[in-house]
Amino acid sequence: MTGIYSIFSNDREAGKFIAGSRLSVIEFEGQTFEVEEKWGWFKSRQYLVNKASRTIVAEYRFNHWYKFVGSAVYKLKTSDNEEYKFKSMPPPVKPAIFKRSTWGYFQFKLYNNNESILFNFKINLPLLSGGGYSANPFEGTAELINTNNQFLVFAGLHLVEQYFRWEDL
Repeated sequence: MTGIYSIFSNDREAGKFIAGSRLSVIEFEGQTFEVEEKWGWFKSRQYLVNKASRTIVAEYRFNHWYKFVGSAVYKLKTSDNEEYKFKSMPPPVKPAIFKRSTWGYFQFKLYNNNESILFNFKINLPLLSGGGYSANPFEGTAELINTNNQFLVFAGLHLVEQYFRWEDL
């Protein structure tokens, strides 16, 4: 399955994030970045690599044991040694089981002590859904707080995609 995110800023396309099952690609400011994976039993790491120069620009760290212990640990470390945490937040619309219009709202935060990005998504969930979250169309926003670093939006979308993949298991 492949998801394509087109990111717009001030009514112009800022770039694309293409999330594939084997390869994810970010196209941003004329550069292409690929996510390379290194999976382990307890922790997984993925690296965001500049395709032209083959340099690592960010490292993702995952602990997928949260399915058993209840809390995901997703982290992002950029090449300039900035560390960010990623977490799921309570959705902006509280879900009600008998009110379909409240279904499918999600909120995530990528943050450190200085800056953050708040992602809001609305996934169009059918009444009977067998395909999981990532199989359904959605739209959303990314709000940059104390930053204008749009690269973090693209890097953060990979974390959102990983979250939904693990939720779909």
